[in-house]
Amino acid sequence: MRRIVLIVFLLLSAFCIKAQTPDEALLAEYLGALDRCDISTKTEEADFIIGSSNEIGLGLEVAYRVYQHFRNSLLMGDENVAVHIADRWILPMCSEQCSLADSTVADIRNFADFNRASLLGAKAPLLPEAGLEDFGGGKLSLLFFYDLDCAKCKLEIPKLEALVDRHKELSLKAFYTGTDLDAWSAFRKERFRGARHFCDPENDSDFIRKYSVTATPRLFLIDGEGVIVGRMLDCESLEELLSERKKAEKRGISELFNTLVPLRGSDAKEALEYLIDNYILCEDSPFDTAEDSLMVIGFAKIQKDLLSRARPGSKLPGIRVKASLNGGREKCYRLDRVGRKYGKVVIVFHTEGCKECEAQLETARKLNINVLTVNMDKVEKESPRTFRKLMDSFDLSVLPYLVECDGDGVITRRYFSLVE
Repeated sequence: MRRIVLIVFLLLSAFCIKAQTPDEALLAEYLGALDRCDISTKTEEADFIIGSSNEIGLGLEVAYRVYQHFRNSLLMGDENVAVHIADRWILPMCSEQCSLADSTVADIRNFADFNRASLLGAKAPLLPEAGLEDFGGGKLSLLFFYDLDCAKCKLEIPKLEALVDRHKELSLKAFYTGTDLDAWSAFRKERFRGARHFCDPENDSDFIRKYSVTATPRLFLIDGEGVIVGRMLDCESLEELLSERKKAEKRGISELFNTLVPLRGSDAKEALEYLIDNYILCEDSPFDTAEDSLMVIGFAKIQKDLLSRARPGSKLPGIRVKASLNGGREKCYRLDRVGRKYGKVVIVFHTEGCKECEAQLETARKLNINVLTVNMDKVEKESPRTFRKLMDSFDLSVLPYLVECDGDGVITRRYFSLVE
């Protein structure tokens, strides 16, 4: 639909070449249709419309109007597109012959220069001259530029302090932009006590240009990798952004968690446990609501419990179970002693009518290894007590389940397959 609007715009504009007046209503409609798109799509579409307009002699005029649209937009990230248009189209076009006023070109150049280094998705510039040498720790960072004489800053500071108190995942870096070091020292004793404080009275770090600190306050959100994920924020928009990021994080973790749970390989199980430990059952877990406890936390605890059973390096339990060794007749074996006579043994817990189980058993018969096969259907029917012991000792939530032990009954691996 957007490209159809553009084609109509170009056709109508073709009649206006002499006057050099593109159809502004159609252009506005076209650009308005891009509001819900991501930055890369907006940039691609801007290049398309400007490039197409350039072929009929309206390139600079259209570029300037598209630039104004994105520069004046209230949507975070649209400044990326405005800087791109300035760098790719307007400034090169104006380097030789330009119909724009010198003051207009200077304003566009300044806008690009003062925003280029701190765009959304860019690596946040470090300011070592001011002491800001990293955004480390893997935590979200807030970089807050303020002035003690700024009325808006005075309103924003207590709100920001309260927000940081609520969001323990945030690391605040407070940057004083003024020159009164005595006032700054007194301020640090009273406010932002848990923050890292910075100051650069001479602007040796070039923080003004790098972060477009042409006015205060300025607030940036920077992720654990040092990438800018929010810029030119206030506390209200920051709170909303954090909420949206948290929803997206929970959605992504949940999808990965549900993908990993049914997988049986040892690599998948290690990944599952890492995910549970570092993203679900951790101190700064995003899953902190009652619904999360019911839908995610509880299930993750069950999976964690299953993964904790029969870990490599631990001893097999001394459970007696009816099983078949190397295809022989069934008899009773004590699991922790089965390797004493035979050395390394692979134990295969299986169920009847399972194709995957049958494939593991068929492969076991062909391999020159010691294999103990345990039919869980028979165990459940003939000895419910033994069945419960096995279920409590191993992760038998999905069969087949394979575990390998050495001659001392020590588990050497689990969650593997004999079938290549």
